[in-house]
Amino acid sequence: MRKIYLLLSLFIILQLYPKLLHTNGFRNWYNTNYVTDITSVDNKIAIGSSKGLVIFTPEDSSFVTLNKTDGLIENKVNGLVSDNENLFLFTPDGITIITVDTTRIKNISSFIFGIEGEPQTGLLKGDILFMGTTQNVYIWDTNGDPFFTPWSNNPYNFRNYGINTFFLMNDTLYVGTEGGVCMVPDNSFSDTTQWAWNTIVEGLPDDTVTAITFWDNELWIGTRNGIVSGSFNNWTLRNNGLSASSRKIHKLFSKDSLSLWVATESSPHYWNKSDSRWIRVYQGLDIKRTTGICTDNTGGIWIGINGDGIAFLEDTLWSTVRLPGPSSSNFSDITIDENGDIWGVHYGGFVSEARGKTISHFRRENGEWEILNDTNELGILGYIRWVDVDQDNNKWFGIWRIGAEIDIIKLSENGEWDSLALPVSGVIGSQFIDSKGNKWFSNFANSVCKLSPDDFTWQVYTDINYLNYIVAIEEDNAGNMYFGSAHRGVSILRTDGRWTSVTGLPTGEAFDLVFDRNGDLWVGTAAGVAVVRDSVTINTYTHTTSGLLGDNIMDILIDWKGNRWFLVGSRGVSLLRYDGKWDSLTVADGLASDFIIDDLDGLAYDTRNGYLWVATKDGISRYETGDIPLSPDDDLVDIDVYPNPFIPKKHHVVNFNRLPDDAKIYIYSVSLKRIKTIDDIDRQMHMAYWDGNDANNNPVDSGIYIFLVVTPNGNNKTGKIAVIR
Repeated sequence: MRKIYLLLSLFIILQLYPKLLHTNGFRNWYNTNYVTDITSVDNKIAIGSSKGLVIFTPEDSSFVTLNKTDGLIENKVNGLVSDNENLFLFTPDGITIITVDTTRIKNISSFIFGIEGEPQTGLLKGDILFMGTTQNVYIWDTNGDPFFTPWSNNPYNFRNYGINTFFLMNDTLYVGTEGGVCMVPDNSFSDTTQWAWNTIVEGLPDDTVTAITFWDNELWIGTRNGIVSGSFNNWTLRNNGLSASSRKIHKLFSKDSLSLWVATESSPHYWNKSDSRWIRVYQGLDIKRTTGICTDNTGGIWIGINGDGIAFLEDTLWSTVRLPGPSSSNFSDITIDENGDIWGVHYGGFVSEARGKTISHFRRENGEWEILNDTNELGILGYIRWVDVDQDNNKWFGIWRIGAEIDIIKLSENGEWDSLALPVSGVIGSQFIDSKGNKWFSNFANSVCKLSPDDFTWQVYTDINYLNYIVAIEEDNAGNMYFGSAHRGVSILRTDGRWTSVTGLPTGEAFDLVFDRNGDLWVGTAAGVAVVRDSVTINTYTHTTSGLLGDNIMDILIDWKGNRWFLVGSRGVSLLRYDGKWDSLTVADGLASDFIIDDLDGLAYDTRNGYLWVATKDGISRYETGDIPLSPDDDLVDIDVYPNPFIPKKHHVVNFNRLPDDAKIYIYSVSLKRIKTIDDIDRQMHMAYWDGNDANNNPVDSGIYIFLVVTPNGNNKTGKIAVIR
């Protein structure tokens, strides 16, 4: 119990004091174009989104993106305010305070500090922060330094209504709530008898008040059903020019004494005073739901768009700026090319995905995302479900659409696009590129089609007993092809044309297939992992018998070191290490999301950098494993063997240092009789040991012995060891 108190105390201390931004092995990327609020900060635009904070500098079009793995208390930003030095982010889990230059950050946890309700909005007056939650208003005097001033928990309840907005004028605070607008004169929070309420009864178009400003000598109140202007108990309806879909108000903004703007559910509008009506300004906008509006340091108008980033106004035309990140947070498949770049697609499954026709390309060289087919210039009717890379670094994209003329898109290494159609009807239910350059495509319903390396000749396999609902394809070292069905287990097309099947699987729902270095097939199923040897299941792993997080296995990846990674439906990633130990990666460790469903192929491994990529239905993560193999060009150059001579009574063991992980060591006598084989390489230290004994564990005699180090790629190194007893 004492340990728990100590940990809790440490956690509270960490919440109270600022820290530098850091990561915990993860770096996450999200689609941040679902903007929730924007504000101007010095020469920058601060943008709150459903997936983090973006700071944009218009002068050089540069971005800084931050999310939970960078230190934010939560990804979703409900609202934000700034004092031009610091940003205050209001999130479902509390408040994040961050300097505009992003060098310091502080989190105030709702759980730790007893903040009731979800923080929604705020207002700064000097050193005072007014914060509204879904239950209360909180007032905090930061004393000019929010990083070192403890949080002051002073809540005030406004008829139990949620707080949506604040406006302060002449020491009178106006609070927009779910139940009307409340006027608190002279900040008299302790004397509620001075509070005045206006609701629909007093002339508001709706009780849900979402925006308040002062313009042209009047208060302007935005609600869920339109706008009024005037003063308390004396309101004039200002809905002229607003369509029914535009009467849901998100923000009112008075740029100057001549212009008043409103961000609505359907496009931004400005008030034409001479005609007493709102004028809709929407040219250049694809998605018109505007959530925020502000000006930059030159006076230019900027808006936030829920789904399409931000935009600035040039005359009467909006120019959209999409924020950095993948096209969608909803991934269905990823792969990695020979350059270490990530290619991701965003099929939404049975729930339509607005960005499902796009391709997200992460360039390793500059760490930036490129969005392809953003306006569907390829003319795709369905959604891109799969992506693979062939031996020539061409990219192949499978499309989920019945009856479409285009089933497959090819992006050549030289940048040229091409399209193909399956020779049979259906959708692309799975795809695979084998060692000979053949491309295999499942039509999902009843067949598998093989496209030869010339990208012209098709062969169709239509045995309905084996090829229903194929969602995974794999090849063994002998060239036999394996097909995993979501309903019928695993079938095998052997090189002699015979069809056989795998026996002993725990279920017929097979979602992924992969071979390990020993030639065993690992099958991800809806009931755990099966290990198959010679077509027979020899072992199974479930969450009750192993370290798996769950039994619904969507994807399996085996890295260069022999670690086995499992993408577990709605749980996270489980890891069976090469040494037999289990581990896991979850949201608590920094994983973007555990929202993993619909046979998602979401694992890829960048061997060059030791990165594990994990794509989910709610973001993509890059995990730094630290496991980077030695270069194949010099993997034996730096091996050293010591002590030499070896004196067993003095030295205990001979050390083989800086070994490749897959190496084997053979010890021979001078007559070339093999004395011992050593294949137990410490893969963390890249070392192995010889204790001076032979294969029968008997001490060898004094003399000269020859060692031979061999790697799987054929490299070898020999040397001599002197043994003195």
